[in-house]
Amino acid sequence: MAQYYYTGNLQQASNSSDFDVEFKTSSFVEYSGIYRCKTCGYEIALNAHEGKVPPHQSNSHCNNNIFKLLVKTNN
Repeated sequence: MAQYYYTGNLQQASNSSDFDVEFKTSSFVEYSGIYRCKTCGYEIALNAHEGKVPPHQSNSHCNNNIFKLLVKTNN
């Protein structure tokens, strides 16, 4: 689970639609940020200009590989 300490560094998103999109392995992400697997909670940081959602870590038993945006960063 993503954590934060300084509340002044984050702001509540006004539009939830960016956070509702699901991304499968090898798909390109639209925004830079932290993405979380819907099934097992595995989190990855991705940059929009770099790209694709990677497969799960090698020791994961999760076969879902569907990620959603958890924390959106400024591009």
